[in-house]
Amino acid sequence: MGKVAPLNPIMADQPQKIGRYEIRGTLGQGAMGVVYRGWDTRLEMDVAIKVLLADPKDPATSEELLRLVREVKISRQLKHPNIVSVYDVDDDAATGRTFIVMEFIQGVPLGSLHTKKILSFEDTVTLIGHVANALDYAAHAGVVHRDIKPANILVDVESLAPKLVDFGVARLQGANMTQAQSLLGTPHYMSPEQWRGEVADGRSDLFSLGVVLYELLTSQKAFPGDSLPAIMTAALASDTPVPPADVRPGVIPPALSSAVMKALAKNAKDRYPRGTEMQKALLKSLTQPQAAEPPPASAAPRLATPAPKAAPVPPVQQTPGFSTGGLAMKVSEPAQPQQSAGQDEEEATTKKPTRKGDKQSFPSAALIAGVMLVLLPAVGWLVWPIVKATLMPTVAIHLGVLRQDQQGTPSVLKQGDSLLPGDRMAVYVKPKDTTYVYVLRVSTSGEVTKVFPNPAVTPQENPVLAGTELWLPAPNSIRGWFSLNDKAGQSEVIVIATSDPLRRLNDPIGLLSLIGSVGPDTDEKLLANLPRLQTKLTVGQHRGSFAAPGGSVAAPTHLLEGNGQGLYYRFQLNQL
Repeated sequence: MGKVAPLNPIMADQPQKIGRYEIRGTLGQGAMGVVYRGWDTRLEMDVAIKVLLADPKDPATSEELLRLVREVKISRQLKHPNIVSVYDVDDDAATGRTFIVMEFIQGVPLGSLHTKKILSFEDTVTLIGHVANALDYAAHAGVVHRDIKPANILVDVESLAPKLVDFGVARLQGANMTQAQSLLGTPHYMSPEQWRGEVADGRSDLFSLGVVLYELLTSQKAFPGDSLPAIMTAALASDTPVPPADVRPGVIPPALSSAVMKALAKNAKDRYPRGTEMQKALLKSLTQPQAAEPPPASAAPRLATPAPKAAPVPPVQQTPGFSTGGLAMKVSEPAQPQQSAGQDEEEATTKKPTRKGDKQSFPSAALIAGVMLVLLPAVGWLVWPIVKATLMPTVAIHLGVLRQDQQGTPSVLKQGDSLLPGDRMAVYVKPKDTTYVYVLRVSTSGEVTKVFPNPAVTPQENPVLAGTELWLPAPNSIRGWFSLNDKAGQSEVIVIATSDPLRRLNDPIGLLSLIGSVGPDTDEKLLANLPRLQTKLTVGQHRGSFAAPGGSVAAPTHLLEGNGQGLYYRFQLNQL
């Protein structure tokens, strides 16, 4: 366990220079392109360089080239403090690949901002208001972005200043471009008119921005679904989504909820006609008196769509006078008859050290306390895994097992696909929430190798934060590929994702950890016994193949979902 000899990380080819720009690192990489951090040697400043990786002579890449050039043409028309600036476009003399040079943004995608900073309602509304203002400017210039989503909004962590990026599928209003029957955008954020294949204007972008704001406020998708038809049905339905104030009653101000719902009107005529009006309405909603009060303890957030019924949890019997929050005990003594003052004085001088009532109550209380001290941990040990598995938010991850052929072309593999001699492999994982991830590989000879966590493969460690991309291998934080030396046969990639460290499967309520019986070595023991480990976790359910929101892998990856405790998933491959 823990060996990495069979897997040889190979660094992705990173040029030293493109044109006059020095390459100083990789900011992101997808199936078709890569974004480098560069240094302009002439102007002496940091820049971002987007390069199309595929062969420019390949007819299959013609659409990507058109998108890249379109992004340059459109972005150079837009000069706004919340829209990324584009400086240059050229072809690399060494490779012939087209690249564009953009403003370097020192920030993070909006979707992962919550891992860096906690936002107040005022912070959130102000940030989204700036983006609405930028979209208003773009619409006034005749530009419709058409792909507004958290990944295309970069935010400076300190100032919270947003920058709108990626105008690759943007459209110039009035331009002679085919749009009917084409779905351009990211499904969860597309407007009804985009789903219908109609011509979209600036109000479509404001709808998508409203979806982003809804997600920031509620931590739920406005239009959830595990397939394109399901998402489309939710987006086109007249009664969706549930208003934010109903999802989090007493937390989200009703005025803010109403402002968001106006942006999400299904008919474009009912939405804000301009981004500046949306910005003003959002800011005004925070100044209005709020009638909402904190919700009662029993109130639970409503889901945007009805959630499946949880499995029944065995009831826990509680002893009167006890609470599960602590061992607070109350024992009543027998009522004593009233006595006169004279009797009190006489009893005070003749009273025995211990009254009869005391003899009955004290042993009873001690006995109950002792039983409960044993019973409560035992009940917790048995019941907590059931409660956690059924009632806690489900563990969900995007998984991509990628292949790079001998020509250097990457692709996402499906269950049971084949690897040819000379192919290289990588594993991509992106959790929905902060998750403990464990990745193993079983070779065709049955040898098990722990790929993650493994400092020889990547410096990243557990837990993997929500929305963070995990690419294996990535030594020195630079993405690479595994070279495979397996014989012909069947191999596996096993992915385990849990809400808590793996050792908690053997120590549900943490008592064994307190006395030192369970520790980090328990994780290794569990990973060394895969059949037993598999019995402790539910099998991950395949919910469809989608591009991970905000991810650098543009090709659809597999969305896997377990229960509140975690998931166990075996991805089988055929080595030819």
